[in-house]
Amino acid sequence: MIDLIRLAWLNTYRQKQRTAITAGTIAICTILLILLFALSQGFVTHSIENFTASYTGKLQAHGEEFRDTFDFYTEVENVEELQLAASEIGLTAAPRSFGFGLVAAGNKSAGGMFIGMDPIAEKQGFRMPGHMKGGEFVANQANAQAMIGSLLAINLEIEPGDEIIALVQAADGSMGNMLYTVAGIFAPVGDEFDRSTIMLHQADFDELFYSQGRIHQVAFNGPADTDLLAAKQALQKAAPNTEIMTWQELYVTLALMSEMMTSYMLVFALIFGLGAAIGVLNTLLMASYERLHEYGIMKAVGTTSLRLFSGTMLEGLMIGLLGSVVGGLVSLPLVIWLQDTGIDIRQWMDSMNVMGVAFDPFWRADLTLEPFIMVPAVMLFLSLLAAIYPALLVSRLNPTEAMREH
Repeated sequence: MIDLIRLAWLNTYRQKQRTAITAGTIAICTILLILLFALSQGFVTHSIENFTASYTGKLQAHGEEFRDTFDFYTEVENVEELQLAASEIGLTAAPRSFGFGLVAAGNKSAGGMFIGMDPIAEKQGFRMPGHMKGGEFVANQANAQAMIGSLLAINLEIEPGDEIIALVQAADGSMGNMLYTVAGIFAPVGDEFDRSTIMLHQADFDELFYSQGRIHQVAFNGPADTDLLAAKQALQKAAPNTEIMTWQELYVTLALMSEMMTSYMLVFALIFGLGAAIGVLNTLLMASYERLHEYGIMKAVGTTSLRLFSGTMLEGLMIGLLGSVVGGLVSLPLVIWLQDTGIDIRQWMDSMNVMGVAFDPFWRADLTLEPFIMVPAVMLFLSLLAAIYPALLVSRLNPTEAMREH
């Protein structure tokens, strides 16, 4: 076996330029695929992280059917029990209230979703307090301040320090109205949030809607490696009559995009790999035709067809292995650089949304082991597949004809 490997390597090394070109093609395809995979995975991972860590959370609790109806009177039960259960499993909990109404500034007005929240809880568990485009997050004490989504601010033509008027129907059927000072404008989070959100201190919300402390949602956030299924079970146990959902259940399309990323990249790997495999096929066919006389002599003196077949297959494997290893080694520092530095897309656009989720203006890669295994494996498999035809050609040749014609 060692002699066969040595012979295959000598045959591969015999045509240095041809081997270098073919292996270089495989290396380039490997580099491009690993970078594409890392950037795509980073795109999805950071979009989801931006969405969940900024506002949505890893899990949410709602009153039954609240998400379908947004009924103001459907509230979360056992809020304190949920907060206690969350703290025991390492999650932070942020209670929120929701109500629809109108907001006006000058001669412009728009419909909006008013959100009441506890600034302290939001600052402890979410990035939203630091996710401001302008101004600042509201103070810990209620003082008639509001924060609004970025697109709503554009529509109303307002900036931090301006005043807005809120007009809503309160819980008791009366009309609630209040004047607020815009404390800050959020950076992009998602289309729906950006177009409609007016966020208030919980006490200001209760006064505006006369809501008497109703909580419609509790958002939970925690480390990226949180076991969501176990966390959901623990929270459900604390509040049996409350709907507990993970972010994957809340945003199914976004979750599917993340889960299908590997499948998409496998398709790309096969497309790129087929191009590289054609190069391997061409190299081995040329080498086989050039050495037909040599193969004829080897077969005439007793070399088996299996040995000739195996030797040609090993040549294809070595070319694929050389290109894959070089490509993997070159791509590693590039992926690390892209993960740390990223690509600044602000020169082309202010913000970008994917399925309604705002994307980080710095496009960063995600360094994982998966592309460094999957891409070279695909390249090696296709290199071996491309070597089958030349190997069969060599193993089936007639030694007499090979020596006479060549």
